[in-house]
Amino acid sequence: MLIGFRLVLAIKLCDQFTAARYARYPGVNATDVLAETLRTGPVKPSSGGGFYKALLDNRRWWNAELESEGMMDLSLPSPASTNGTWLGLQATHAMVKSMISRESTWHPRYGISPGFGSAVYNGLQEVFTATATAALEMGAMPYARGVIDNQFQFYIRDDGMVWHREEAVPASARMLTILASYHSFSGDNGTFVLRHFDRARALANLLTVRQLRHHLNTNLSCICQHYTT
Repeated sequence: MLIGFRLVLAIKLCDQFTAARYARYPGVNATDVLAETLRTGPVKPSSGGGFYKALLDNRRWWNAELESEGMMDLSLPSPASTNGTWLGLQATHAMVKSMISRESTWHPRYGISPGFGSAVYNGLQEVFTATATAALEMGAMPYARGVIDNQFQFYIRDDGMVWHREEAVPASARMLTILASYHSFSGDNGTFVLRHFDRARALANLLTVRQLRHHLNTNLSCICQHYTT
């Protein structure tokens, strides 16, 4: 993922958009924009041609990026109840949004400030499970591998707990399914899964103990209820 390229291109697009939007709207005199920045445009505005070139470059880059990921091309029907083309675009753009919103390529972002922009929220289990599942189902194996690798390296502890303010048991269990799904979908020879085997086993043991404790508490409750009635 060339995050730097995206940022530079984003700045370029913004600059060229300003030029395209305002270059044809000077002040009272056509030469006014050469001396001051007016409400309708910058000093020495350029033509809008650069904006469309940057836009085309951006489209070409993303087409190549998604092709290198191996993502599937969706062709969905459009019955009266929905629009298959829009749904296909939504699925692809959701993956793109996920890619560009992660920090340093792989680190997740739960939300933005104010509200949920703090790093304390980034370990939320559903952020990982939703992204990794979508990547696997869309066939974006390189992206799925990076997201899974990041999660098990930085957000799952050696004891199986997750670096987050609270434990989400169903989503934590889903992490094991995702790891196994990557092994199945990608045809990996086992090297990747074995790299994270110790933490995956710790997580599985933790979930097993919680399940046993739940059953024990349920049985004890039934026994107490029986003898009190």
